Formats: sequence, structure tokens, C-alpha cells
Amino acid sequence: MFSRLRPWLIALALGLAMLLWGLATLQSMFITERRDARARIDDQTSALEEFALRALQLQLEDVLREAGPDLEAARTDPLLPAQGLVFVERGTLALPRPGPRNTSDTPAQDLYQALRSGAPIDAEPQTPWADRLVLFTDFRDAIEEGAANPIERSFRELLRHRTLHVIDSRLDLVARVAALDLLTERSLPDPALMEDSLRRGLRDGRGALVIEGLQPAMLERRSRFSRPDFEFLTGRVIALSRQAGVRVDDFVARANERPRDMFVPARATGPMLLDHGRVFVRPRTAEILLGTEVDLGEAVMGVEEEMRTKGLLEPDDGLLAPSVSTEVLELSSLHIPVVAPRLERAAEKADERFWLKTSFVVLCAVLASVLVVLAGVLQSRRLRFVELKSNFVAAVSHELRTPLASIRLMAETLERRTKGLPGARDYPSRIVRESDDLAFLVDNLLSFNRLDKGRWLPRCEEIDGADLAATLEDDLHVLAPRPVRFTHAGLTDTQLWADPELLRLLLRNLGKNACNYNERDPIEITVDAERSPEGWTVTFTDNGVGIAPAERAKVFTDFYRSPGTRARGSGLGLSICRQIMQAHGGDLEVARSDAEGTTFRLRFPASILRPESE
Repeated sequence: MFSRLRPWLIALALGLAMLLWGLATLQSMFITERRDARARIDDQTSALEEFALRALQLQLEDVLREAGPDLEAARTDPLLPAQGLVFVERGTLALPRPGPRNTSDTPAQDLYQALRSGAPIDAEPQTPWADRLVLFTDFRDAIEEGAANPIERSFRELLRHRTLHVIDSRLDLVARVAALDLLTERSLPDPALMEDSLRRGLRDGRGALVIEGLQPAMLERRSRFSRPDFEFLTGRVIALSRQAGVRVDDFVARANERPRDMFVPARATGPMLLDHGRVFVRPRTAEILLGTEVDLGEAVMGVEEEMRTKGLLEPDDGLLAPSVSTEVLELSSLHIPVVAPRLERAAEKADERFWLKTSFVVLCAVLASVLVVLAGVLQSRRLRFVELKSNFVAAVSHELRTPLASIRLMAETLERRTKGLPGARDYPSRIVRESDDLAFLVDNLLSFNRLDKGRWLPRCEEIDGADLAATLEDDLHVLAPRPVRFTHAGLTDTQLWADPELLRLLLRNLGKNACNYNERDPIEITVDAERSPEGWTVTFTDNGVGIAPAERAKVFTDFYRSPGTRARGSGLGLSICRQIMQAHGGDLEVARSDAEGTTFRLRFPASILRPESE
């Protein structure tokens, strides 16, 4: 039946292949056309977005350039306002100025009270701070005595010591505030001295600043103090300034500024946006960043007006203000969406043309599907026929087993009763052997049918290798037409986890082939087994006629028998063997074959082996 359908099936396959090829080619052309149209629209949009980003960067750099003088001044003078200005050096935020530590401890107030009252203060001996405490004690004693010269002398010693030694600002600034408080409580010092001590700072004869004023010093070092200590010390500085008539309004404003918490990168290679797009920064050097607050929305509006003036945007077009969701964003990564209805309309038209053409391809594909369905119906009928044939083989094989068993039983009975009669010769034995061969053939047909349909799955259980070898030896004496010399190694001490019925069928088929394709007397069969970490390897060697090199790849196919062979069989033995090996996760191959015999190599996975200790 298949030979009659073959020309029609070939013609159908060729026609269907040509139709599908034509449809695929046509659809690829439509896809390419749509992709090119989309690419042109995307290129126009990308060009507009790139121009907008570049124009935005120029605007932001102009804003930063205008803020440059204020930024430089605020960086060097803590009394100047720094709101909206950013200065980062080596990953440390200098502007906006950091606030005091958010803790409630008051070590500065405790130190101030101890200095004022003369309470003992711990200090490591022979250190600048220990020397400063000694000088402060002398100054406090001079204040109590009330003599002008000792007070002036001890105060000058304090100032001189401050110019020579740098002490932790948490100690030095507190001591300076306490000293000025003591000094002003007795009498108001010289206004110029108070101006220098509180605001301008003290300079040497060459005009170099040697001691900062308390107002800028407190602002620069506010992060060294807790919030209660900073408020206390600034309160004392404000009181001293007002008492001495020193300007204090800018100091009060800077001291009351709310600190701004902002994440800053240690390094930057180009312009960046910080604080979710509210700050624009640009590197001056590899370790210094300068920046200022910006309004992205307003800047984008300026860019849009510029692009509209240059004719890059039509009246219906526009830009959307970008949304920055991260703390730090490189400006080159910023996306400014362009809204262009004309480009959207062009994209919609391209899509309409694409779907119109695609509908034609779909219509053709439906026709092709009808052809495929028809071919599928024919194929299913063919497979149904094959299934019926397989079921017929299985049914006939089952039906043959009962009469074969009866024939063998009667032949064995006849053999016993005619034993010793010269006329009987070896006919009963031959009947038994022939019925065994026919039963083996029927068993192979049934086993192949079950394995081929997937109905025979391995049912693993514990198997002793010695029992497996003994069973194979018994089967060989029954199946072989001549004496068999059977040797084995590596089986007796092996415990396996496999399907015993399948393994016996595997070895029986290999043994049957070794006996059928053998002209020597005796027949020699050797089975060697070897354990390894990779698994279990078994070699099955016989002294038969061998397999021609051209036939070695074919002998494992279903119903294949080597041309010119006179041995009987179904051509299923080695096919069954390979299916059994695959069912156990292994493989079977011809390791060697020549005029001296054939060696089959069986590789089983390690899971088939039981541990040697069990």
C-alpha cells in the first residue's frame, strides 16, 4: 500500500515545501519592509533625543558656569551661603556643608564646664593638650587675681601655643570659647582683638592667617560635634559676638542651615546628575566635582523652545521632562522622551501595510494547513495499519506459544519412550531443539513488540552476577547446536540493580547469535565484566564468523539480517539488545570483529551497581 501512496506523498511534500518556502520568503520581505520603516522612524526619534540631550547639557553647564564664582567663594569662606552649591573632593561632600553629628552626647559642654570651674581634666602627659591645660589654668588664675598684665600675658601665651600646636578641634574650639567667656566676664577686651578672635582670625606680620576666627571655625568643623554641643557652642559664640559688637547675622544664618544628605560618587568621568536629578555636577579634576542645583523641567522647556526655533520640532511635537529614579546618573545615560505625532502616524501606517500583507500570507498558510491535515489523515491511516500489523504479530505469537509448548512436551515424552530404539534415531531430540528455536523466535517477536511500543519498562531488583552467569550457561546448553565452552570473569562478585528478565533476554540473544553464526566446534564464549567509577563494562566475545565492517552499523536495526547468511532468525536479536541497554541507560557497540570472532562491548551506568560493602 505504501508503494502506491509514495508518488502522491512525494508530490505533496514537494508542493508543500515549495509553498512554505514561498510564504516564508514573502513574509520575510514584509518583515524587512516594516523593520526598515520602523528603523527610519527610530533613527529620527533618536537624533532628536540626542540633540535634546546635548542642548540640555550645554544649558546645565551654563548654569554651573554662572554659579562658579559663588561656589569658589563659599568653598573658601564658611560664612557665605552655600545653598544650591556642590563641591566634592575625593568622595567627600564639602558643599553643601555637613551638619553636626546626630547624637545626644555632650562632651564639649562637659569640657567647657570643667575648664570654667577648674575641675580636673584627664590628658596624656607631655602632649600639646596637656600643655594647653596648664596654660589655661594659669589664665584662669590670672583672671581670678584680676591683674591686667598677668591676664594679658597668659592670654598671649594661650594664643602663642595655639599658633605652634594643632589640637583636636573638639578640644581646641571649646577651650577658645571658654577663654573668651572668662576674658569678657572680667572686662570687654579690645574690639579689634574680639573681631579677630571671633571673625577675621589672627594673622602674623606677613599677613598669613595663623588662627581662624571662631565663627568660620565652628561652621567648618560642625560635623565634629554632636547637635547639642554645636548648638551650645554657637550660642556662646553668638553671645560673645553680640557683646563685642561683631557681625553675627551671617553666622547665625549659616549655623541654622539644614544640612543636605546627598550620595556622591568618589570619581566621575563626565557630567552627572545627583539627588534624583536635582543637582548637576561636572568633574574639574579626577578627584574634584563642582555642581549646582538645577530644575530639569525648566531646562527641558528651554531646550524644547530652542529646538522649535531651529525647526527640529513641529508645532505638535514636544519634549517630556525626564524622570531620574536613581541617586547618581551619568548625564549621557539620561533619556529625554520626544513626543512626535507625525512620527507616530508614520509608524501606524507602516503597521497597517504590514498586517494587510500578512493577512495574505495567513490565508495561504490556512490552505497549506488543509494540505497538512490531509497528509496527516493519510499518515494516521498508515500508522493504524502498522499498529494492526503489530497487534497481529503479537496475537499470533501468543497463539503460537501454546502449541509450541505442547509439541515440545510431546517430543520430550516421545524421546523418553523411544530411547534406546535403533529406529527412532535422534528425531525426538531434533524435534525438541527445533521447537526450542521456534519458541525463541516467538519470544523475540513478543519482546520486540513490547519494547518497541514502550510497554516493557525495567522493573529493577537485586541481581547476583553469579546467578546471571549460571542462567546464561544453562541457556547456552539449550540453544547451542554444538558443545559450548563458556568462561566468565568479574560476574560472581557483582551485585546489580536491574531488570533480571531483560538482562537474561539480552544475554540470551547475544549467546544465540554467537551460536548461530559459528562454524567451529566447540563454540567458545567469554564474558568479562569490570567495575569503574564511570559504571560497569561487560565484553561478550565469541569465536564465530565475525561481522563485515560494512554491516556493523546495520546489524542493530530492526529485522536486518546480513546478506548471504544461512542462519535462521528474525533479524531482531541485536535490535532487542540495544533497546534493553537503552532502557537501562547504557549502550551497546561492536568493539571488534574479524575472522576469529566478535566482541561486543556493553556499557552500563554506575547506577546499576550496588556498593561493594552491601
